[in-house]
Amino acid sequence: MRNNLPVIAFFFTSFLLLTSCYNVPPTGIPAVSEVDTMIRQCFQTACKEWMAECHWYCDSIKGAMSLKLSLLVKLSQRSFSVHAPCTSSTTHYIDYSFSNGVIKSSLPTIDYHCHRFIENLNTDLRDLNIIKKKIYSIRGDLMNCFDKTDVRLVPIGSAANLLLNNRSDLDLVMRKKPKYFEKKGIIGLPPVKRFKTMEGFHEAVFGKFANTYNQLRSKRVGNVDYPYFNARIPIIRIFSKRKLQVDIQFGNIEPIRSSLFVRTCVEYDERVALLIHWLTNKFLESKILKSSDNLFSRYHVNMLVIHFLQAMPYPVLPDIISLSPWLSKNNDWNNAVKVLTRQGSLYVPSNSDAPNENSVGELVIQMIDYYSQIDFRKMGIDTRGRVFNKTINCNATFQLVDDYFDVSSTCRVQESPQFLTRLFEKLKLAVKEDNYQKLSHYSCMLILRRLFSRMSLLQPPEAVRGMTKLDKEAFRVTVDLPVIEIHSSDLGVVTRRVRLETFLIGHKLRPLKNTMDSENEGKKYLVFNPEKVKENDIKEKIGTLIQREIDDGQPVNWTTISKDLTFENWDAKTIFKAILPVGIEYSSYTQTGHIIHCNFADEILPFRHIIAEVLLNKVKNCKTVVQKGNIITNVYRNLDLELLAGEENYETEIKESGLRFKMDFSKVYWNSRLSHEHERVAGLFNNQSIVYDACCGIGPFVLPATLKKKPRRVMANDLNPESVKWLKVNVALNKIKDDRIEIHNMDAKQFIKENIANDVIRLMKEESGSEDFDENKVESEIHVVMNLPAYAVNFLPAFRGALKKFETELKEINKKWKWNVYCYLFAKSQVDVPDEWYEEEARRMCDEKTKWDKSLVVNCHNVRTVSSRKEMFCVQLELPYEYLLAEPLPEEAEVPFEPEELYMYVRCLSLIPTPCCSSTIRGNATLPSLNLYSFRRRIAERLSNKYNEKRVHEIGPDLACLEWLMECGSTSVRMSDGQIITRQREMREYIPHALAEKPSMENAPAIQTGDISYEKQWPNAPYTWIVDVDASDSAIANEGFTYLRDVRRIEKLKFNFCDYFGDEGLKFLAQGRPAQTLTDLEIVLNPCITDGAVYWLLKMKALRRAHFYFLPYVAHRQGFIRQLKIALPRCNVTFPEVDTIGFGYEDAKKTKRK
Repeated sequence: MRNNLPVIAFFFTSFLLLTSCYNVPPTGIPAVSEVDTMIRQCFQTACKEWMAECHWYCDSIKGAMSLKLSLLVKLSQRSFSVHAPCTSSTTHYIDYSFSNGVIKSSLPTIDYHCHRFIENLNTDLRDLNIIKKKIYSIRGDLMNCFDKTDVRLVPIGSAANLLLNNRSDLDLVMRKKPKYFEKKGIIGLPPVKRFKTMEGFHEAVFGKFANTYNQLRSKRVGNVDYPYFNARIPIIRIFSKRKLQVDIQFGNIEPIRSSLFVRTCVEYDERVALLIHWLTNKFLESKILKSSDNLFSRYHVNMLVIHFLQAMPYPVLPDIISLSPWLSKNNDWNNAVKVLTRQGSLYVPSNSDAPNENSVGELVIQMIDYYSQIDFRKMGIDTRGRVFNKTINCNATFQLVDDYFDVSSTCRVQESPQFLTRLFEKLKLAVKEDNYQKLSHYSCMLILRRLFSRMSLLQPPEAVRGMTKLDKEAFRVTVDLPVIEIHSSDLGVVTRRVRLETFLIGHKLRPLKNTMDSENEGKKYLVFNPEKVKENDIKEKIGTLIQREIDDGQPVNWTTISKDLTFENWDAKTIFKAILPVGIEYSSYTQTGHIIHCNFADEILPFRHIIAEVLLNKVKNCKTVVQKGNIITNVYRNLDLELLAGEENYETEIKESGLRFKMDFSKVYWNSRLSHEHERVAGLFNNQSIVYDACCGIGPFVLPATLKKKPRRVMANDLNPESVKWLKVNVALNKIKDDRIEIHNMDAKQFIKENIANDVIRLMKEESGSEDFDENKVESEIHVVMNLPAYAVNFLPAFRGALKKFETELKEINKKWKWNVYCYLFAKSQVDVPDEWYEEEARRMCDEKTKWDKSLVVNCHNVRTVSSRKEMFCVQLELPYEYLLAEPLPEEAEVPFEPEELYMYVRCLSLIPTPCCSSTIRGNATLPSLNLYSFRRRIAERLSNKYNEKRVHEIGPDLACLEWLMECGSTSVRMSDGQIITRQREMREYIPHALAEKPSMENAPAIQTGDISYEKQWPNAPYTWIVDVDASDSAIANEGFTYLRDVRRIEKLKFNFCDYFGDEGLKFLAQGRPAQTLTDLEIVLNPCITDGAVYWLLKMKALRRAHFYFLPYVAHRQGFIRQLKIALPRCNVTFPEVDTIGFGYEDAKKTKRK
């Protein structure tokens, strides 16, 4: 910090000089001058790292101030008027325009380059927005309280979620009310807010609890008593295994729903949070934001912003409640959690320096203009953007209607119309007077505070950001730690009696501790956190408390000692935060014995090796770090592993449920997240159970069942010989006799039809013929477990007719046993659906395979959420003997693939929904079979679509992408220098030429992209890039789209007759730079694009033209178009009907005539 003081002082003085000389807002950019040049040179030499992050360093914009006056004239002429709400059934936007009747399209063109306030306000709000950072921080702190396998934190509505449907992922245990506190008359557990005794509570409220009473008593939640009757609101207090408290209050349901609505708006578009942050500051400055004094609350600020954005003539926010099924009053919100954790903002700001009419700064001006014309005494507003005449005859109240609170007003602030009118009149005056300092209120000290907040003393140096190869020495930083020297004999007294834990350095920087040896004999240092004891008054209070306990007559003196913090002091989470780009976090990995296996998002892939090195150094007992493949690549379910760090030793040992399991992690399948499921299923057995595991793996089901439940018969099978080998090893390792478990190595269908059927008949005949047969003893039951979620549902037809050949023997058996089958499967959706859909889909999948006249499913247990839109279920079926004796189903045609390709085929098949159009029309467009598509796509991915990361770093993303496109047979590629490449020979000649013309960094021109981080990430990339691609009739496949993710400024893509890529390819476009630059997209005749593609298309906010034609597996064409037009109002979307042009046209006309 001391080293930075001269730079900060110089910056502060220079900044004040600039603002006084040019009379511009603190965040504005002055015209180029001598002082400007001097400041710029200072930045380049002393603050180079800051330049990469801060937007407000000076640019060469000549003549900006000279055009400022004309801009203000245009802004002052803008006067919007509020008319009656629109009565259209399709939209609820307020139609407001210029008071002189001129439509919005005739708005005078504003030269945004000449006025940087809007742009800078946008960026300032983005930088100052602490909402997202706080969420990450709090979530991280909470996760430290839990074992990650115990609980998944639900960001909002967890209590009500548990109440309404009992599907919460929180594994909670109810604490009973102690008798001691009952005698004392205390409600609940201490400390608890005491409620005044009331005669009772509302019948409807209590009814909600009564309806879920039995659910709350289930094993998942634990023991539950009725709510405390002497409380005003019935309270249920729940504690997690780690003692995290959750209070359920029935009166909170409406506020929680409203909070979820706000959260959805914030997640839908990041500008919502930025505008809320700005308006909150304005309310605070006006001293009208304090609900404890009967003034406005933050809820009112949120609703004012949301109303304005939904009242815009163009849909900044559409009708969120209608578009978001989880916001329905009848929904249990479970799906909302999954949607909100992955959705992200649909608004993608442009990389260019010029803001547009949708930027946050422009929206601020429009919001001031909008609310300054509403008469809050006579008019009310709601949360859907509608304005209406007040129903309350009181000029002193402002009517704000929230859908979740019926029709009553949620604003009870007295004199609220006057407060709001004065506020927006003052802001309107600031716009007219060009007083942007009052409007933005971003002073130099605020910017400096922002810099100080980024420059934490107890963080690794900023120079390690972007590091891809571990250099431990680069993490060294010297800090001055405040300390107090006390006698060693007094140390115990001080630490016991004075609560200093909040201010001490703590254990995060191990091996650094709260105490250190002093140079003076017999004395110790108490080491404090320099970020928490900055203020003198805090130091005085701490000194007073210590002095009072020691009482030796000597004053407490504060001193500082210098300490080097090195790589050893930082934990893994802090190091990841330091090296990864701002806004990107990583913490997800799973440890199996000494092996850590990781999953990396696309943006983290370049840092995977350094992350692996850090984990190897920081995680206890870690010797090997591997990266899991995207999917399980073969029928044996072993993972495609990439060794990232450590030794190549995949044989490991773990403990689960008190048992030891050995395995070769590279050759068998193991998932530690299923430990609770293994226990749950094993708990369903008893000593008379007959247990068959058709896909046993290394024994996670059969071993605990054998040892703990001692079933009558256990038989295990797996197709993978390695799994069978390690199962036998684990049987011996856990001292289980060999004859307790019969082990087989065969296909599951064969195991069901032959081994299980023969064994069941043999056992039932033995029991029936036994002399000591007792009808009153516990009846045996058959349990068949099939834990192969990717394919197990295809084994269900094997049960039909499995006992057909034993029909005669069954007639002689006195008592037949009940058949229970536990089938694991994945239910996956391509679009956002209600939470109930996944369970219905799981049941449908089983019913489709059993093909019986009634459903055989008796229970559907949600095991876990695999990813967004993908759930894992355990479906329990009871098979009647009529089904087991029925005629077997005809064998389905086997897929002509190699065995290791089987899983790939099943995965592709499960993603294809039913076509949308009638078979009559669709049949005329003859499509190749799915087998042929899969076969051709597999060839294309293996031959020409493999991503070569090394090549990308050698020549840059654009040239590597050019190579890929031409090798796949693209028609043409136009480069930024005007060169058009149409053949591979031209491509091979062009690449060396482009690389040779790249100037050295010393002679390089100004960065053309305006993106410093891009140049740092791709130093070998030449100053030429792909602009236009026509990839029609080429062999591009999903994996190859990784090349497009980092191209610099692609503007147009044409994918006509490209049938090897699908939604996954568009995902790479939406998650990369094309989402910000692509303006024209065309996709024609692609059988792999589904309804799910719209989710990724919505993120491409730069699109101005999108043309689609003949996408046979887009099942809801109208909804597809509607979502695109709502999210991309400036994009021309065309998607003609298949039966009006092209394929099927003539037959469609004949059908209509008939």
